[in-house]
Amino acid sequence: MGHPPGLREELEAIVGGYRHLQEEHRRAHAEGRVRHHLGTQLRELELRYERLLEEWVPEEEVRVGWREHLYGDAPAPAQPPMERRLVFRGHAENGSVLEIRERADGDYDVDLDGQLVERLDGREEPLRESLTGVFSLDGKRERPYG
Repeated sequence: MGHPPGLREELEAIVGGYRHLQEEHRRAHAEGRVRHHLGTQLRELELRYERLLEEWVPEEEVRVGWREHLYGDAPAPAQPPMERRLVFRGHAENGSVLEIRERADGDYDVDLDGQLVERLDGREEPLRESLTGVFSLDGKRERPYG
């Protein structure tokens, strides 16, 4: 199963928010409304985190690793991998989006509307840090943005 773009970053953001709320919860008055409200926010983050893990992380041992990262001092698991670096993004008048993302192996994935359509060999087709020019989609030439 593929992971959606930004999954790892979203999981890490939840961990950061959770730890921040935990600290505020710890400092809040034991019987106060603020503490109760913070407790509710913590539970909501836990549920969101679990939904993401259950939906997108099929390996139980990886889910366990992420739970240990949230609730303890364990480092984040290596999976899912970090987001591929965006090298190029262009759009067409019809709303289609073309993205070229660098892979860890030095090659590039070409995605059209979120679907992989081609892989470029990084050794044969090196891309510059900032691309200029156009791409063709359905016979129309479009300029990059982003």
